[in-house]
Amino acid sequence: MKREWGLMLLVFLSLSLVRIDMVEAKQVPTHTKSKFFSYLLDTKRIPALIDYSPTDFDPRHGKKFHLPSPESIEKDLRKIRQVFDGLIVYSYHPDVTPVVLEKAKKLQFRAVVLGIWDARSSMEVQGVIQLINQYVDHMALALCLGNEGLYFHRYTINDLDMAQKTIEASLGSDQLVPITTSEPWSSYRNVSLQDFGDFLAPNIHPVWEKPALPAKDAVFWTRNQAISLMEQSQKPVLVKETGFPHAGQRHFTPLVQKQFWDMYVREDRLVYSQTAPKVWVSFATSFEAFSLPWKAEQSGEPIEAAWGLMSKDRIPFPAFYTWQQVQSSP
Repeated sequence: MKREWGLMLLVFLSLSLVRIDMVEAKQVPTHTKSKFFSYLLDTKRIPALIDYSPTDFDPRHGKKFHLPSPESIEKDLRKIRQVFDGLIVYSYHPDVTPVVLEKAKKLQFRAVVLGIWDARSSMEVQGVIQLINQYVDHMALALCLGNEGLYFHRYTINDLDMAQKTIEASLGSDQLVPITTSEPWSSYRNVSLQDFGDFLAPNIHPVWEKPALPAKDAVFWTRNQAISLMEQSQKPVLVKETGFPHAGQRHFTPLVQKQFWDMYVREDRLVYSQTAPKVWVSFATSFEAFSLPWKAEQSGEPIEAAWGLMSKDRIPFPAFYTWQQVQSSP
């Protein structure tokens, strides 16, 4: 009888182990297989992304709305491509975003984070799905579903969930394009926000969160918050926005902006978790490509027109050359 119970126990344990293996196989995170995360983890060709809005694009409604020409977009991207090999865009516009992807492919950008501004917009959702299907074999793609829309009450977490389900159902299981959303750093105290998506993409701005910090101290504060969020959430983190303006207040100058980026790019671009081997934080992104006056006009904040590494006329500020020097180094 004891031998029979022993045999039954062995069979039970064997079946349990098989069941556990099957569950684990189904729960392999998307990021472990996606081309986008392989791009971020590349140690031979160090990734460098930049947040991009076209210089000649004014998305405001009414008389101020203005579309950029394909030629203007290509001029933007040629200048960016001198240093950066990845783009982060914020929305889908049928007359802008397809042109950006077409030119990015032509100029051999390695990665693009597509964006959806309004999580409730079926036009944006369907447009992004079409672009993913068109370019997934040519570039490493990810999708940022919304930008600070929870913070400004433009949509809800349920809207994000519904949009994610629609996109994943349309793409199918073989399209490994990781999905995230982006909110200010302080919003990630919300556990439901940490749970959303395949990775976290916080906007960490010491200028807003810790305005008294000088540029060099702001770098380490930013890094500490990102690493802490990684360890707390046990998910990969890409710092989607951070930086220092070059104007807007008396103490913001091109030199101070350069001091921030000098320190930022000198530190490790990739930091792994101390407790989970497949969890990390990437500091591969710069905010932003061009300083755009319409942002200050819309917000009433002069700083908002001064984040760019280049002017609206594509003239580099000193910080642009900081990134250029690092990316061109062996």
